[in-house]
Amino acid sequence: MDQSSNQPVEDGISSSSARLAKLMPGLNVIEAKIKEIEAAKAKAEEIALEWEQKYNETEEKLKELEKEYEKQASQNWALNNKVKDRDVEIQILQSELQNSIPLGDWEHPPPKLRTALELAQQKMITNLQREKEALRETTEHSEQGRAPSHRDE
Repeated sequence: MDQSSNQPVEDGISSSSARLAKLMPGLNVIEAKIKEIEAAKAKAEEIALEWEQKYNETEEKLKELEKEYEKQASQNWALNNKVKDRDVEIQILQSELQNSIPLGDWEHPPPKLRTALELAQQKMITNLQREKEALRETTEHSEQGRAPSHRDE
């Protein structure tokens, strides 16, 4: 082969080498950016795993709090029912006490002492009223500790 026929090939190789030399810095920049993106992606995946773990922990805590709320609500319901039961007992005892004393004497009691039954009923009324107030205070105290969004309607 003669030199003139190799000239276009050599020119093509030379031209390709020049173009490649011009593209190399750009390719290096792209390669560096790809590495940065991959590092950022790895960091983002790590953060996503951390947040997923925090989310799962929060879900577990929420379930625990819901169970505790249900327990407290049940206890409050029982206490409220006890208070209502004490109210009924007090009304019954007061009614029995009123029926054992003549109506005229109820407003202006006679100077005589009450009977043992009347005194026992009055003492039981007083004790039940104290117990009812203690139950009511317990119920109010436990309701104040509950979250506002969980209040019974």
